[in-house]
Amino acid sequence: MQDSNDWRYDGVYAVAAAGLITGYDNGLFGVDNPLTTGQLITILWRYAEPEAASSTDVSSTLNHTYLVDVADGQYYTAAVNWAFENGVVHGMETPRGYVLGPDQEVSTERAMTILANYLTKDQPAMTDQEVDGYLLKCSDGAAVSEWARPSIAWALKSRMITGYETADGREIRPWENIARGRFAVILNNGINTGVLPMN
Repeated sequence: MQDSNDWRYDGVYAVAAAGLITGYDNGLFGVDNPLTTGQLITILWRYAEPEAASSTDVSSTLNHTYLVDVADGQYYTAAVNWAFENGVVHGMETPRGYVLGPDQEVSTERAMTILANYLTKDQPAMTDQEVDGYLLKCSDGAAVSEWARPSIAWALKSRMITGYETADGREIRPWENIARGRFAVILNNGINTGVLPMN
């Protein structure tokens, strides 16, 4: 990440300096690599509980949730325990039990839902009219899944996301999987607007 003209440059260096995204052991940030659910939750845990995140021995942490695909001793295990306990994630029901998909790529609408579950828990809910108003500003607002509509509307209102500018208007692309570099920009948007205040 050496090109200062890259649209992700400021976001990448800001979140790296804040310790939210630490990069890989090989010294690379992985700007084009897909963000996974486990990575997102770990990033949010670092923001919410920096002392615990820096002092926890993740290699010996056990899964304290009923999510059947969350393994013990993984980099994300302690973060998932925290997220589950605080209602940030709930898991998805499947025939084999509730799953999280920690290694799965995370879509825009799911990522914004996870962020909103934490960042808006003490805020009044947006009205249906407000939600519709923000989504209608984007040409693909109707494509947002029903369960994600309030979270995407919040993300637009708070300017965590601004959408892609196209000839047909702004697009959310709610099902698009988020790359790590783009998520860094989203987090930096939150820092700059005060949605993610840094101590």
